[in-house]
Amino acid sequence: MHRSTPWLKGFLATLVAGLLTPGPAWAACSERTASFWDWDRCWSGSRLALSALAVVATAVACFWLLFPALLSLARKSPPWPRDAFGRCLALFWFLCSVWIVVLFAGLSDELHRTATRLFPASMTWLNWNWPWLTVLGAGLLGALLILLTVRHRDSVPQPQA
Repeated sequence: MHRSTPWLKGFLATLVAGLLTPGPAWAACSERTASFWDWDRCWSGSRLALSALAVVATAVACFWLLFPALLSLARKSPPWPRDAFGRCLALFWFLCSVWIVVLFAGLSDELHRTATRLFPASMTWLNWNWPWLTVLGAGLLGALLILLTVRHRDSVPQPQA
């Protein structure tokens, strides 16, 4: 019997969108530094360590703390386990895109160095900041795709009272 995998289309679309957005792989950086731990290197040890710490902390918050809280029997109407997992996964995806922006636009200002003329001259702010806005947009789009595809087949949106 053929097994349907509707989440695969959403995952592949999100992966393609993530690869097409400017991110750490395309960030402007300096390879002239000698130390592997120097922050100015593209793939420095300190950057990788901080990225790993952020991803682990986000995973712990989403899957170890939030996921069991969503499934708690103390809740009035707990969601299906697959719905709760989809919500946690969408939040994890979006928060990881926020961490990319924090690491590469906030702390090291690498996603601001590429001024382009994509927008009119009156929109100078967008010309300077479109890369990190694109990363956040891809994170939001990925989270929405996850929310729409990773859900129980019998689940229906419940009205908020």
